[in-house]
Amino acid sequence: MNMESYENNLGKLELYQKLAEGEAQIKNGKELIDGQTVLEDIKKMCEDK
Repeated sequence: MNMESYENNLGKLELYQKLAEGEAQIKNGKELIDGQTVLEDIKKMCEDK
């Protein structure tokens, strides 16, 4: 496996872990972060790179 494939797979794994965490929070009735806020934070993180 080349480095690009490895990094792509690692990114997918992290995404699936975050999705599972969010689903668990929903099941437990935890208050969630607004989607727009999350997207704005991600955009800021990408711009800083």
